[in-house]
Amino acid sequence: MLKLGASDMHLEPDFFGLRIRYRIDGVMTDILELPGEHSTALVHILKGMAGINPELRERPGEGKISLLVKGSTHRYLVSSMPVIKGERLTIHSVMDHFIERTLTELGFSAGVDHFVTSFLGEERGLFVITGSLGDGRSTTALSLARRQAHIQPSCTAVELSPTYEVPEVRQIKCGSLMEFLRALSELALSPAELVVIDEVTSPPAMQCAARLTESSRKVIVLTRSRNAFTALRDLVDMGITRDYIASSLRGVLAQKLVKTICPHCRAPYNPHPWELRLFESQREFPPGSFSRGEGCEQCRHTGYLGRTPLEHLVIPSGKAGLSEALLAEREVKEGLYCKEKVSLLSSAGDKCLRGVTTLQEIARVLEL
Repeated sequence: MLKLGASDMHLEPDFFGLRIRYRIDGVMTDILELPGEHSTALVHILKGMAGINPELRERPGEGKISLLVKGSTHRYLVSSMPVIKGERLTIHSVMDHFIERTLTELGFSAGVDHFVTSFLGEERGLFVITGSLGDGRSTTALSLARRQAHIQPSCTAVELSPTYEVPEVRQIKCGSLMEFLRALSELALSPAELVVIDEVTSPPAMQCAARLTESSRKVIVLTRSRNAFTALRDLVDMGITRDYIASSLRGVLAQKLVKTICPHCRAPYNPHPWELRLFESQREFPPGSFSRGEGCEQCRHTGYLGRTPLEHLVIPSGKAGLSEALLAEREVKEGLYCKEKVSLLSSAGDKCLRGVTTLQEIARVLEL
């Protein structure tokens, strides 16, 4: 798992045995299939290492594993779930070094970094980070909280399922939605100047987050919307008034992760006409400007190694800007274009021209 750079390992029992799959660069990959007689023993060993009672097979369990490999400590989150043919295990690799990076080191543009610097310097306001599950929203938010904690130590994160451990940030783990709402309500009495809320899916939680900004706090909210425009619509649907959004919302950042070209086998190539047609409504690409990975041992002959974010930053300015953004949510498919703003598609085009990713990967992630 470490050698292949996998973020997750899944052990899934089926009628033929135990199937082991890795999630590498966001894509599930079958590794091997073990005979059924070995599955129970392997699951019991891993549950014991994670501190989960191996005898409790009829209920879900959660635990942690820490391994010392070549002088470095590697942490893994382990969860078990009973299924028909046994127990399914998910082992998630916690990559703590990611939250120690700046936004530009994570792959964001200088424009996004400038906006975030401005937001963190304000006294109050709401910042929404949206995307799909596994698109790195928590990494982005906690990286910002850690950055702010070096200036203002009173930073708090409220999470249902914490992945990272950030010593500089006070992290509150909530085991249920009721505990989540209670923690948000109690934060109104705390001295926290920056609050990260991961993740908001219900109107009561969003309304609690909005109230926190009214008491001179900066709040970063993580949501699961399809794009930045949809996130604005979701705020309205969850009971947040347009007056509040116009006065307190500082911006919405939508992000999606795409695979990056392997630097060991990157080579120029000429795209097929059908690939260029995906982008001709946005901009024209000069010939001979694209790259792809030809495949090598370092990338397991896939042509890709690692991931980087695509970004779409929307900054509504007053009620007029909010109305324009909400209108765009209805009129523009998937929110991929906004006048005078960096869209996911233009961000993707820039990364293609710089040899960071490929047109095929952009088409896959954005479902073009």
